[in-house]
Amino acid sequence: MLYARLILMRLLKAVVVLFMIVIFNFFLIQMAPGDPAAILAGEAGATDQEFLRQLRERFGLDQPLYVQLWRYVSGIAMLDFGFSYRQQMPVLDLILARLPATLLLTGTAFVLSLALGILAGSMAAARVKKPSGSLIMHLP
Repeated sequence: MLYARLILMRLLKAVVVLFMIVIFNFFLIQMAPGDPAAILAGEAGATDQEFLRQLRERFGLDQPLYVQLWRYVSGIAMLDFGFSYRQQMPVLDLILARLPATLLLTGTAFVLSLALGILAGSMAAARVKKPSGSLIMHLP
């Protein structure tokens, strides 16, 4: 029962930290210099005010900040990361397309670091009172 409570508390803390990261990310994007609609309009080769107004309306940039925040957080909660206008496809599809290569790279790095860690730990344990063992123990 004690372990279940501990795990539940850790999961709750993880959810709170994740939520705080999402909020921080939203405000970090908001503080970026420039108008996102003007940047997109410049990439599209259009600068007239009507096109800017349409872009702001399309992306919800004309809404109050709390509405934009709610749409951002609720979209992430439902795994709706939006649409990439550079790639012309949903962001989730882009993530899923690159996930196998990412997992392969991460898994390989994990296995390699685990093997090197076990090897270094064994070498340090075998040389407890020697300078080489101390050197291995202090490696980052």
